[in-house]
Amino acid sequence: MFRHRTANIAAVAAFALGTSGSVAAAPFEGAGGATLESGSVSARARASQEARKAALEAAIEAASFEVSVRPDQLRQVRVEWANWTGAYRVVAVDRTPTQVLARIEVDVDVARLKKILADRPTPAGDAKFSWDGLSTSGCSAATTPTQIHAALAAAGLVRSPQGAASHGPEGGGGRTLRVALSCSDTGDVAFTYLRGAKARVAVMIDGARASQVVGVGLGATPREAITMAVKEAVDGLKVTLARRGSSGVRVVLKGAWRATEAEGLARRIKDAMRGADAVRVFEISPAGDIVLAVETSATLEGAYKAIKELEYIRTKGWELQVNEEGGVDVYASEATAE
Repeated sequence: MFRHRTANIAAVAAFALGTSGSVAAAPFEGAGGATLESGSVSARARASQEARKAALEAAIEAASFEVSVRPDQLRQVRVEWANWTGAYRVVAVDRTPTQVLARIEVDVDVARLKKILADRPTPAGDAKFSWDGLSTSGCSAATTPTQIHAALAAAGLVRSPQGAASHGPEGGGGRTLRVALSCSDTGDVAFTYLRGAKARVAVMIDGARASQVVGVGLGATPREAITMAVKEAVDGLKVTLARRGSSGVRVVLKGAWRATEAEGLARRIKDAMRGADAVRVFEISPAGDIVLAVETSATLEGAYKAIKELEYIRTKGWELQVNEEGGVDVYASEATAE
C-alpha cells in the first residue's frame, strides 16, 4: 500500500496538483510562562500548558504554508489543543522570583493537522435522504442521535431536523438513510499522556449496507477521545453521503499508476466518454488510490459501460469493477505499476 500510495501522490503532483517542497515531520518547540501565586503549586503545569499551546501554533503556522486554512476548523483545533499536544517532552524549566518559564517540545501529527485545517466543506447539491433512524453503542457520553441528525441536517443531507431519534422514515420520499454508530476506548496511547478511541459509522441506504466510515480520536480522558473520534467520523460521513447523493461518478485508480497513464485516462474520459462534462482529481484515498471525480449526468451503470468501452481502456487491458461506494474501480496492470 505504501509503495503505490507514494507513486500515486507523485503521479497526481506531476499532472494535476503541482509539487510540494517540504514535509513537516519534525517536533515543534514552544515556550510559556506562569506567574507564581501565593500558595499555588501549579505554576509549572500552567507554564507547560502555555508552552504546548505555543508549539501547536508553530505547527499550525507550518501547516498553513501548504494548505488554505478554514477559520472554523482552526478554531476547533485551538479548542482541542490538549489532544494535539499530548506527546511532549520538557526541554527546560526556569524559575524567577515571580514566575516559572517552561520550554516544551511537542510531536504534532502535521499530516493530520493539515487535513483537518483544510478539510473540505460538504459538497453542495441536493444530496438529501429520508431519515430512518440511528442506533448507537458505547457513544452515549459523547453524543446523542439528535446531535448526529442535527449535524447531517445542517449539511443538507437529511430532509428535516425533526424526529432525529425516530425509528421510522420521515415522509417525503427519496432514499432512506439509517446510521449505526459504535464507539470504543482503545486505551492509553504509547509515549503520550492521552487516551485513544475509535468511532465506527455503518450506513444503510434503502435498507442495503452502503459504506462505513471510521474516526479516530485522542483526549485526556476516554470521553474526550470518543468525542473527537465521533466528530471525525461524522465529518467523514457527511462527505461520503454528499458523494453518493451528488451528481457525478468517482473513478478510483487502484494500484500504482504512472503520471502519464493516470493523465491519459482522465483526458480520454473527458474527451471521449459520452455525457462527461469534466474530470478532475478529487483526492488520494486513505489506501493510496487516486480518485477522479467525473462530472456527468450518467447513472453509475451507464458510466461504467461508457468507460469500459473506451478504446484506451481496451488497449491497456485494464479491468473495471463497480465498487461498494457507488463508483468505478480501474485496476492498474503490472506494466502500469512498474
